[in-house]
Amino acid sequence: MSAKQKTEFELRRQIDEARGEYDKAIKSDAKISAVNKLTAEIKDLMGEQASLLINGAKKCQRCDNPPVGIKKSRGTYEIGCVNCSAVLPDDPEIVVFRSRGETSEEAVEKWNGGVFIGVGGNDLPAAK
Repeated sequence: MSAKQKTEFELRRQIDEARGEYDKAIKSDAKISAVNKLTAEIKDLMGEQASLLINGAKKCQRCDNPPVGIKKSRGTYEIGCVNCSAVLPDDPEIVVFRSRGETSEEAVEKWNGGVFIGVGGNDLPAAK
């Protein structure tokens, strides 16, 4: 990680602070330009966070698009393809075209290795 790259915790704090400022602006008589500036700041921070979560992830093996990453809850991260998540994979045991891990790095490793979320939430390797 470079000295300039923020940590997940730092980004989460900045997003929360920006959302707090946004909420205050919406409830006040703030000018629309101020609200738009806060909206853009939140969007940029969330994009930076999403990039951090997929660091090292390969493109989707089905459609060649870059994956997206989310933190679902404490200790649960998912990496997946926006285009392919709604399409059931060819393997009937796999229910979603996403990978899950306790860290973003683990989710990326599973994604890159073709290990996806299967029936009952169990990890299953992709069909060959």
